Amino acid sequence: MSALAIFREIPTTKADMLVCIGNVKEEMLSGNYDIIELHLHLKKVEELVKGLLEDKEIKTAVRNQLDLYPENTVKVHGCEITKVSRSNWLYDLCGDKQLYALENQKKEIDEEIEALQKQLQVMRLAQSRYDTVMKKEYTVYPASKTFTETFSIKIL
Repeated sequence: MSALAIFREIPTTKADMLVCIGNVKEEMLSGNYDIIELHLHLKKVEELVKGLLEDKEIKTAVRNQLDLYPENTVKVHGCEITKVSRSNWLYDLCGDKQLYALENQKKEIDEEIEALQKQLQVMRLAQSRYDTVMKKEYTVYPASKTFTETFSIKIL
């Protein structure tokens, strides 16, 4: 059996995918199955697909195959693939002292913000502070916290 055989039954169009999602969701929520086991199975499929899609050798092979097409956008197998070229600016070797100074200031400001946020997190009562620029007093309140119930999955 081919390693790719597990992908043969996957819907190929967006419309078919939406129908499939609805059908799978309905079955998962029917109560006839162990929903935790099904969800973990989906997580494993997600990790499998992510590992394949992010693999550099596979990406290079796909890009090489796309280079056989003269068009920038290619329609194949019910999908549209557009070749994209990205560029990145590198500033490490510029020697611009003003840029380095601003980057350091930004880092210091980010650290100050983080320190103030931590103070607000541990604060229990409102406090008065003085604004040296506006020359007036103002009140600072403790940070509030929200909670969301969820879960995390680690594939062993």
